[in-house]
Amino acid sequence: MAIVCVMTGLFNGNPEDWRPAFGKWSDAYTLRRFWGATGQTLTLAFGFKKGSCASSQTQLYAAFFVSGLIHTACDAMVGKEYIGIRMKFFMANAVAITLEDTVIAAARRIGIGREGPARWMKCIGYSWVVVWFYHACQPEMHYILPLGAAEEEVLPFSFVRSYAPAFM
Repeated sequence: MAIVCVMTGLFNGNPEDWRPAFGKWSDAYTLRRFWGATGQTLTLAFGFKKGSCASSQTQLYAAFFVSGLIHTACDAMVGKEYIGIRMKFFMANAVAITLEDTVIAAARRIGIGREGPARWMKCIGYSWVVVWFYHACQPEMHYILPLGAAEEEVLPFSFVRSYAPAFM
């Protein structure tokens, strides 16, 4: 991103004034916080403002749509029959975050979590994030693994080796 901004002159400031692209993994106990902590904060660099629910949802869907378009270009490089497979994943994340926001808002209305998330809420949240990604990533694994992804060992251990054979 820095190279694009410098080459096009889109950013007229010092690099130290730029927002960090990544946050803390310990903050990723909801899908919204996961994506915010791991890269979607880049959308703020393009001038989106925090604000109303409508603004938040517009930013959410726009960010995931743009991410989906970028990944769709990658799909096209693999083969035209794969175009759009990853778009479903990204838009499903936006829908899941909208659902997640609704559940959190409803809980706060009845008094749960008004002062911030308790430890038990974070445990439920981390579990939700893991379960979501386990299920949401399956369609992508069904197409990417048979194409040769993860065939070559890079490290002497793997967190996904036991998970991947289910898709082959």
